[in-house]
Amino acid sequence: MPKNKNPKVDFKKIMENTKNTKTLEDLYQKKTPLEHILHRPDTYIGSIEKETQTLFVLTEQPIEPTSVDWNVEDIIINSDICEISNNSGINNSSINNNNNSDTYNSTTNNNNNSGTNNNNNTNNISNTNTNTISSTPITTKKISLQQITYVPGLYKIFDEILVNAADNKTRDSSMSILKVNITPTSISIYNNGEGIPIQIHKKEKIYIPELIFGHLHTSSNYDDTEKKITGGRNGYGAKLCNIFSTKFTVETTSFNKKYIQIYENNMSLIHPPVITQYKGISYTKITFIPDLLRFNMSFLDKDILSLLYKRVYDMAGILKNVKVYLNNQRIEIKNFKQYIGLYSNKGITSESIGLYDISVGDSVGVGGNVDNGKLDSNNSNRMLDGNNNNNQSNTTYNNNNNQSTNQSTNQSNNTIVHSVVNDRWEIAFMLSDDQFQNVSFVNGICTTKGGTHVNHVLEQIIEPIIEQIKKKDKSLEIKPFQVKSNIFIFINCSIENPTFDSQTKECLTLRMSSFGSKCYPITEFIKNIIKNSNILERVSIYAKAKQNVQMKKSDGNKSVRLNGIPKLDDANLAGTKQSNKCTLILTEGDSAKALAVAGLSVVGRDLYGVFPLRGKLLNVREANCKQIMDNLEISNIKKILGLQHNKVYLNTESLRYGHVMIMTDQDHDGSHIKGLIINFLDVFYPSLLKIEGFLQEFITPIVRVTFKNKSVLDFFTIPEYESWVRGVGDSSNNT
Repeated sequence: MPKNKNPKVDFKKIMENTKNTKTLEDLYQKKTPLEHILHRPDTYIGSIEKETQTLFVLTEQPIEPTSVDWNVEDIIINSDICEISNNSGINNSSINNNNNSDTYNSTTNNNNNSGTNNNNNTNNISNTNTNTISSTPITTKKISLQQITYVPGLYKIFDEILVNAADNKTRDSSMSILKVNITPTSISIYNNGEGIPIQIHKKEKIYIPELIFGHLHTSSNYDDTEKKITGGRNGYGAKLCNIFSTKFTVETTSFNKKYIQIYENNMSLIHPPVITQYKGISYTKITFIPDLLRFNMSFLDKDILSLLYKRVYDMAGILKNVKVYLNNQRIEIKNFKQYIGLYSNKGITSESIGLYDISVGDSVGVGGNVDNGKLDSNNSNRMLDGNNNNNQSNTTYNNNNNQSTNQSTNQSNNTIVHSVVNDRWEIAFMLSDDQFQNVSFVNGICTTKGGTHVNHVLEQIIEPIIEQIKKKDKSLEIKPFQVKSNIFIFINCSIENPTFDSQTKECLTLRMSSFGSKCYPITEFIKNIIKNSNILERVSIYAKAKQNVQMKKSDGNKSVRLNGIPKLDDANLAGTKQSNKCTLILTEGDSAKALAVAGLSVVGRDLYGVFPLRGKLLNVREANCKQIMDNLEISNIKKILGLQHNKVYLNTESLRYGHVMIMTDQDHDGSHIKGLIINFLDVFYPSLLKIEGFLQEFITPIVRVTFKNKSVLDFFTIPEYESWVRGVGDSSNNT
């Protein structure tokens, strides 16, 4: 055979067939790293097109207002863009530190400003001259699944800067403040604590802040021999935000200096840094104006805001000893335990107007010590009814009544079981609505798709739950996914040098052996789940429902003809209008069947059918669904009688036979078979046992005494015979 030769590529022909006649230079292009990121953004930040998804977002639901006296005037709330402006004359502190206000405009305006005033905003003000404000409803803050339309890439660049700020807590334990301010077109993220070194990098010959924010593939996380529990990894994060912004401002302090540098036009224009002397508190602040046109947006709408706000609330829950502010409002979530309460049916109830946090009663839906409307959460092991419990790290509380509980007195979907396992793992459990849900964080990163850390926790929870269910009902066949679908798991963990499925970091892929820690032991946590939630009942009900569907596949019906069942001698009238008069004789093996069939020659075959049992019937009370489904004898009996799984029978009109007669030997085996038949009916069709005459027994004598005069005396039980023997004495002369 001739050898195949590679055909020659006719580039000229290709060029002729190409629309608009591209040159080879147009066809084969080289992009700079920055150009490649802008040209193929999905590789780095995800899609820049709008997508509609169901995601966890922060929502506020109005509840019944309460009359409260407030000494607050001129309140303006713009709910469309979630800005809160205060014209009360209070001089609010801003994260701008009075510097570079051109890159960030605070949402708070004073009376001295030329912005909004009372006359221009009368439509938004109600009862401004009174002490009681009733037009502003109290709201319940919740995090819930909502269908929103958003741009994943825009969310990602915000998240990169937010996680960077959170990482500073790991590097500098003195960090105590995180502030996020969001306007319709700009975002500012501030954290105090150690700033970025304001020094020139000896090798790269540029300042370190410019190196890490303005040059790709630069990071402090490239040393894989060093074990780090930060969110940064690949050296892209903050640069991606810079690239997808029209303006990006870096502001940091260190070594008694303040460093300010502005980037514009997708990081293509880098202004020289402005460095001044500084003696204040160390901090870092990033302010950026997203390139909204690239995201096909003109402003940050309510959908994307609800997602961004949720991420800020995430930080309030997962960062220890850090005060988190959103639009100059302190978020009254101080630990992971309180944060989880946002996902409950009740949520967290509070009222925040201007800079005032006005609480009505207990403002925190998950309980806590309340002092003048402020929540005391200093002790992470404190029970949520306000009682100290310093020796426990496992907590169970129910959001229906805001009280902790050690008893399963009010089990519901709101019951939350919480545990601080160790300094790197904090977990909580709640029943899910209808499918598995997870809210998990790895080094501050929200892993929406879970990953190996979630599997690590689930594997420890699921097996004990299955074991407990089987102890209560051995007949149930429980699969791990059936338990998992009822679990809502919360995880806040620190993982050494984590790896993810992509730059978007939605799923942890690192092997458990490389975590650097374990979520172990959680024995008490699991015991509290079993004790204080109704997951056992939920899973059992689900499993039984699925089992019933499977069992119905072998159901019978009232048919006249029945084929495919070996050794069945069917009654002629079975399945007809006279079927309730018919009797099915179940015999112990083929020999007993022969005896019964012989009797049919006398009584006829119209009303009597015979079916021989092969040995002992399956004990369905101890068997699981699969064993019952695979048992041919059980399936045949259902079809012969026309039984439908779990149906309640008030009469036998819908059956092929109106009576069942058990015909077994009068020995121990025969009694056992008889009991197993009754057991089968009692487990699945107890109503049939209540119908008079349905279950019958063909009784044969266990002892027969024949006298010399050829008379016969039958005994149907051994005790009856033994009693007769004791009464007549020596009967050898008579028998």
